[in-house]
Amino acid sequence: PHFAILFSTVLIIGMAIALPIEDVAAAASVMFLLLFGGVNIALIRLRKLRPDLDRGYRVPFVPFTPILAIATMLFIAVFMFVGYPLAWLAAGGWIVTGVVFYYAYSRSREAAHSERLGWMERLEKKQYRVLVAISNPAAFDNLMPVAVAVASKHAGEMVVTTVVEVPEGESLFTGRRRTREMEPLLKRCVQFAESKGIPAKSVVKIGHRASQSIVQTAREEACNLLILGQPSGRTFMERLVSSIGDRVLQGAPCQVAVVYGSMTNGPVTSVAVPITAGSNSRLASELAPALTEWVGGPARFITIVPDDVDKVTAGRVVDLARETMAASGAVGELEIHHGPDPGRGLISAVRPNELVLVGAPSSGPISPLFGETVPGLLAARAEGPVVIVRNVEPLHTHRFQQFFFG
Repeated sequence: PHFAILFSTVLIIGMAIALPIEDVAAAASVMFLLLFGGVNIALIRLRKLRPDLDRGYRVPFVPFTPILAIATMLFIAVFMFVGYPLAWLAAGGWIVTGVVFYYAYSRSREAAHSERLGWMERLEKKQYRVLVAISNPAAFDNLMPVAVAVASKHAGEMVVTTVVEVPEGESLFTGRRRTREMEPLLKRCVQFAESKGIPAKSVVKIGHRASQSIVQTAREEACNLLILGQPSGRTFMERLVSSIGDRVLQGAPCQVAVVYGSMTNGPVTSVAVPITAGSNSRLASELAPALTEWVGGPARFITIVPDDVDKVTAGRVVDLARETMAASGAVGELEIHHGPDPGRGLISAVRPNELVLVGAPSSGPISPLFGETVPGLLAARAEGPVVIVRNVEPLHTHRFQQFFFG
């Protein structure tokens, strides 16, 4: 936003030269006081008009606390008028100018932007909905087959989304040009899903953080499963970016599937499902039938018994794996393999051209900054594609957190 920055710089310098420095500082203080007062008014109105919104924190004793804050700020602002009347005049001029600019220019731009993207959201909602996050043409080949397989199995529908990232400090309107560039890819995804008998629609998001926009879309569209792709990075910086995305996705309001590797390197002949205890492994077992129908091959349920455990512990590992299979309704035999550790044992048990469907770690990121998790090791070293799934976990908070933050 070169012109916006230049224009703002000229205005600020002009105001600093035209007014005494004390009045400039006082005008800024008045603007902040009025701004915070407006925030408290918005809080009261939203609590009354939109009680359904998912709020990130909770203000106690509403509306008394916001009313007290508004009264205090107005008292300070009026008190400043006695000492700095010129500051009030400058602040009032800025407010009037901003209102005129908004109604004459910005509001019409927002309405036109919403109207152009409104056609993407016209399909009726169904009970089961899969959200696919597409970022480039390569993601089409890797993600769409998985999404179609799951949506077909559940007789659901599909939402295809892409996020146009805008650097911090720039207006979101600068991403509008790239939305038009992504429309052919989104149209291709929708047509592919509809050719398989799955109702589909596309949603374009413009935001400063792609991960947050994807999670927000999953919440707005009431999706059951979110599917996205991710390369299995090995460098420290790749792990850093991956871990940030992982932490955001842990807050997704639905089940999550992260696809590593490529679906186009060779024909996928079967599905390997490593089984352990936990809800993530159970979700992998539940999704296995959908993927086996897609690949046209069998599902192999695998558990790894470490070499250094005693017979009692080994039996417990196998029993927990069988309990997970029973809880998910999986049909098939459990293959028991041995290895020095679960990661290397699974790598040796997985066959070439085999898709691996594995549950994510019960806590923490899939690919930590240092060391490896078993799913992360599989994603990095397996010859075929790897799908790592994470189930929805209940959020536990202390009473103190619940009172102040909901």
